[in-house]
Amino acid sequence: MAAPPGGGLGIIGSGRGATSAETAQAREWKLDALADLFDDVEISHAIVQVGGMTALDSVVYKLASRGLEAIPLHGDMNAGTKLAALNKFRGTNNVIMRQPTTKALVVYDVQVKGPDVSHIPLVINYDLPKAVEEYAHRVAPAIASSYSRAGVVVNFVTATGGDVEMLRSIECFYKIKCPEVPMSLRDIV
Repeated sequence: MAAPPGGGLGIIGSGRGATSAETAQAREWKLDALADLFDDVEISHAIVQVGGMTALDSVVYKLASRGLEAIPLHGDMNAGTKLAALNKFRGTNNVIMRQPTTKALVVYDVQVKGPDVSHIPLVINYDLPKAVEEYAHRVAPAIASSYSRAGVVVNFVTATGGDVEMLRSIECFYKIKCPEVPMSLRDIV
């Protein structure tokens, strides 16, 4: 993944808030980095957690434009639509795919857990949760992965919007350390 344009997305600890141009630049960089991440790994399923409907729409569009099957799931959907999205993600439809495609369930404002989404090799927190307690629910599908090793969780963190502070709070609350992602994710996924 390429470094953000201009050397960063703000200066952490500078006391200077991000401008709207820097925030827009951060959003664009995150979209490109997410798409690049999927170019770097070969997996069948992933969950991408986002923090709003605008982000959900942007991520679904970006991933679909890269040839991934991006499936939106959000809290405003009725029960039947949610179930249809989960069935599509699990692959319980009767359509035969001609070539393997990564399925990305793009989630906003819904807890996905249990048999609906167990054994997921990659969970991406495109936007960090608003509360540290939500983090465990978001990453549970990767922790319960049935592959030879646990799934991988990737947290997107920018210097805008309180991401750094939230990540530090998550690390303290769960007594974990979230290392920086290497340039090639093939090493960890």
